[in-house]
Amino acid sequence: MKLREKISLENSLKWFAALCTLSLLTSTTPYTHVLYTPLLLLSMLPGAALLLYLFFVDRSVYRRPYFPFFFLFCVSYGVTILLNRHSGFFSNCGQLMYTGFYFFLFFCAFSSLRAEAREATLRLLCRMVLVFSMVVACLSLGMMLANYSAEIFLNGASFLIGFHQRNVGMQLTGITTGPSTLSALSLLGIFSAWYLFRESRGAWRWLGIFCAAVLLFTVGAANAYSALIEMLAFAVLFVFCRNLGGTPSKRFVRRSADTVVQMLVCCLLVTGCFYGTQKLETAAVNGITQAVYQHELKEIEAQEPSAPGTSVPGEQPSDPTTPGQPDLPAPPQEVTISRDVVTSANGTRSAIWREGIKLFLAHPLGVTNNAISVKVFYGVPDYEYRNLHNGYLTLLAASGIVGFVLVLAFGVLFFIRAMQALFHCTDACRRLRLSVLIAACGAILASDLVNGCFVLWRGLQYIFLWLLLGEICAQITEPSPALTSPSGAE
Repeated sequence: MKLREKISLENSLKWFAALCTLSLLTSTTPYTHVLYTPLLLLSMLPGAALLLYLFFVDRSVYRRPYFPFFFLFCVSYGVTILLNRHSGFFSNCGQLMYTGFYFFLFFCAFSSLRAEAREATLRLLCRMVLVFSMVVACLSLGMMLANYSAEIFLNGASFLIGFHQRNVGMQLTGITTGPSTLSALSLLGIFSAWYLFRESRGAWRWLGIFCAAVLLFTVGAANAYSALIEMLAFAVLFVFCRNLGGTPSKRFVRRSADTVVQMLVCCLLVTGCFYGTQKLETAAVNGITQAVYQHELKEIEAQEPSAPGTSVPGEQPSDPTTPGQPDLPAPPQEVTISRDVVTSANGTRSAIWREGIKLFLAHPLGVTNNAISVKVFYGVPDYEYRNLHNGYLTLLAASGIVGFVLVLAFGVLFFIRAMQALFHCTDACRRLRLSVLIAACGAILASDLVNGCFVLWRGLQYIFLWLLLGEICAQITEPSPALTSPSGAE
């Protein structure tokens, strides 16, 4: 009996989610990337076994809400793979299996678990992400303060790490594979800190605040548009959810106006916080660099106290051709953390999106995710992109109109159901938790406007997305004090 309890669906799903999380954590840094493929393949085996168990042994998945949308999408995308079997048949099938993990394991099966089992699973994943993200953030911020950048070669691939130039400003990649990766990992770390320490007091709460602050500075230094979009979307949705509730008609206009004002204030605070951290980091990097430069000059002066032409800190050096003058280091250039919005948003990305739309119009039934390829001008003509930099356009071009409509229909119906449940929720604590979960999911989906694909990509944030959607589904479909209270029932 004890052995059967240990290999129950709840424990199996918990450790399977942990294995998937571990594999995707290793993909975020070039130093651990070598472990990604073995762990990914290792996770596919228990995942496939769990899917077979759900469909042929347990069979309760057929009765879960929204199952028809997911099943029809998988059938539709399977047909698309067969029609485009020349474009990486096995890799597309592997991705379809991972999509099945999202739909049937992390959403359907997870939402059917007991509340205690769901809580244990989420806490385990949050601990893993918080520890990993804090290690990455501290090392990456150290690279930024040292103004360090380098190109490294690992396993035949080159990676740019540290604090490096991009367009007119600087971006922090740190020890990850890119600024967007660092931002996404840090934002997940901030959510994990909230989830783990939301009910803590004293030193534990201060530890959570410290972790969130370090990760927030990391997000600012990474300077990725997707992170700013994600933060703004969270602020807007959170305010909307918190203000959603039964309101008499005569007060509806006033409350709506208050909600809009709160949204604007929160957006200003988020934007100010994002760019404010960048200003502080810029001042810190320039200050440290200048201090190091002045220290080097003083060391040179101390070594050659009587040499003619010796330069004094802060003064112009004398004639460099004077015999005996030591070589002086070049003064450091000031750096700034900024992005060229016109070049990034209105240039390359818009061209990629136009070509992505053309790809869909030419193949309305989809081309599969592996076959997405567009050519745009990016320094040179016909530069090939295999990433459309828009999750929804990627879903449309890869799965076709049928798959896109099925996912869209699920999203619309789920959002309406969640808003209805939140509207009737009267328990303050559970209402707050539900608001945060909905806002977090909306933030991840908003970041897909510029990158990723929440259905057809393997990503750490997407594991959290589908698990949190499953948690929301459990809270809004099961009779629970989360949605009603004795006073509300009366």
